[in-house]
Amino acid sequence: MNLAAGIIFYQDCKSLKRCLDSLPACHVNHIFCIDGRFPDFKGETDFSTDGSIELVRSYPHTEYVPHPGPEEAKRNKYLELAEAQGFDWIIVIDCDEYISYVNWEMLKMNLDLCPKNLEVYMTRFKAPDPAFEIGLQRLIRVTGKLEYFGVDNLRDKVSGKLAEVGGTLDGLMLSTDDTLRDANWLEQMCNYEIEMAKSNLDFCVDIAVKSGMERDRALWQFHTRINLLMRESAKLKTIPSKT
Repeated sequence: MNLAAGIIFYQDCKSLKRCLDSLPACHVNHIFCIDGRFPDFKGETDFSTDGSIELVRSYPHTEYVPHPGPEEAKRNKYLELAEAQGFDWIIVIDCDEYISYVNWEMLKMNLDLCPKNLEVYMTRFKAPDPAFEIGLQRLIRVTGKLEYFGVDNLRDKVSGKLAEVGGTLDGLMLSTDDTLRDANWLEQMCNYEIEMAKSNLDFCVDIAVKSGMERDRALWQFHTRINLLMRESAKLKTIPSKT
């Protein structure tokens, strides 16, 4: 099985290093690292200048790809590259995330057993915020048929139909925290995520329901997530940035 990983990042060297260090346990053959400023994200340059580029190039089996612009365009870039280079599966992992648990034999067996007609599967995801502990669409079969739209949503390129999502596969867990980021970066990302969460609320709730959560609870959790982000953004405004 030919397995790749896709990461998007911008000015986030410390988090990126933790992410890259965690991936060898998954036996990934190649890592696509997509660099570029996010829309409406303040920055003097379109690409990272904090050592992230040099970091990516210091690891084996990594490919640095400069690609500023909307988040969905960056995600589609690593899907496109994975198809062009003949990979079977891609693990989607953001640079603030890392592999916190992997049972490679179990994961490989589960991927091999996945029905060929399903291309998207969930992984277990652990976050410090208990209001956002759900499965996420992070294992994608590379067929060239799917594309991202609206950040995390996947659909068929031709029909526009939402991708059918399989169950949560055992053998892999992703975790996340923001302890390696400074207040200024976090404030900008909070504001960005607030807008993304508002625009994708209905879809995210549907995905949570498919993973087994009651709809009312899913709505409460995602509204809670938005409110927490808004409070966190307000709090971060009062913290001096690191120099």
